[in-house]
Amino acid sequence: MKLLINKTLARFYLWVGLGYFFIAFLNSIHTNTDQFIPVLANNLWAIVYVIVLNYILFEYAVPFVLRKRKYIIYNILQVIFLLFIFMILYSYGSYAWRQLGIQLHVYTPLAVFKTLSLLLQNQMAYSTGSVFFFGITRHIYNYIRLKQATQSLRIEKQQAELNYLKSQTNPHFLFNTLNN
Repeated sequence: MKLLINKTLARFYLWVGLGYFFIAFLNSIHTNTDQFIPVLANNLWAIVYVIVLNYILFEYAVPFVLRKRKYIIYNILQVIFLLFIFMILYSYGSYAWRQLGIQLHVYTPLAVFKTLSLLLQNQMAYSTGSVFFFGITRHIYNYIRLKQATQSLRIEKQQAELNYLKSQTNPHFLFNTLNN
């Protein structure tokens, strides 16, 4: 099975990721004012995972669940299953991505958490914020694209009507001219 990646949407997610990166970076630098480079590296490392996961969520998982099926119970079960999977990916997957960054010496642990549960809560808060940010931005983006498509269809319709009226008047005008 070949996954097709829409380049326009990929660019959109990169731009939204950049916006979310700056928000998270400003929040992180606010608490760690003396550690600019580690905070920058940590946020760059985290945003890569978040962009990919949100792209998969909004471009593949949500449309898959929203497809029409014979029975609504299938959709409900899929929503529950995918919600569980993405909760795991946003919490434990984010934690594993952080640990990989620590092992590769890309990520610097700036805060020490007493328990794994507190660390997972921190990772989940970052990820949940990204879901809301990406989701709202994606909704606005789709709304603007829909408005533009509607406007272009309206213009095309008016152009077609004008061409139709011109085609009706031209033969009549030509016939009257020849009769005179």
